[in-house]
Amino acid sequence: MVAKQFFNGCHGKMSYVKIEGKKDFPTIIFMDGFGGASNYLGLKNIAKRIDTRYPKLFIDRLGVCESDETDVERTWENIVFEIHELIKHVEQNPILFFAHSANGPLALAYQHAYPEDVLGIIGIEPTTKDGEFLFQTKAYKEAISWMDKLSPEERNQIFIDSEWTENEKLEEERTAKHITEGSTLFNEYLMGQKNLQSISQLPKNKNLPVLIFLQPFREKEYRCSEYAGNNTTYILLEGHHYLHRVHPDKIAKEVTRWLNYNVGY
Repeated sequence: MVAKQFFNGCHGKMSYVKIEGKKDFPTIIFMDGFGGASNYLGLKNIAKRIDTRYPKLFIDRLGVCESDETDVERTWENIVFEIHELIKHVEQNPILFFAHSANGPLALAYQHAYPEDVLGIIGIEPTTKDGEFLFQTKAYKEAISWMDKLSPEERNQIFIDSEWTENEKLEEERTAKHITEGSTLFNEYLMGQKNLQSISQLPKNKNLPVLIFLQPFREKEYRCSEYAGNNTTYILLEGHHYLHRVHPDKIAKEVTRWLNYNVGY
């Protein structure tokens, strides 16, 4: 199992995993969707398939996995600063974000705060400002109707990486934090909509390379979203919100192709 490391930031200790690549290549920052589980275990299935020349850094923000709890307000400014502290402690190269779901807005906010550091953003159905309205639509209900036929056990398997070893399954059970009232993640959840709306209104670099993987029924949402720009690429895939579980090889191939074209290494 890859060794986990820790960084003592100004608001608390954060855990992370670093996988080395070529010295002069930009580092890909991996951040899984909202929840208390390890970002490394959540995204290792796709990360290991992406061009090994790129260093990879998996960050567990405060309240996640073995990172500390904190009483510091969960504004996007504080969260982005905490992530920045860790990145600068570990990495001096330019970076790209690979963000799933609720961490998409944080990638956008980081790029706004530190534009000289970020070469691009890759998103697996990153959360949008209009995402909450999606769940009320007929298209959404039809797209997930197949899940109604699954047993609770079958539904749970959707969110589990089938490539985990037995030790990794045990590690996930041991370190995943539950979202309970008063916890860091609970407070982040309460701030979620306010943060999302604030981030969506930030000025954007319309020429930033952005790659979005999405289900077909969400295409209009993303083409009108805060991720849309002059250099945004959309790749439509059938599946569910965890597209990297369904199409790891295809996504890794597209990411590597996109990196080579847009980053130029």
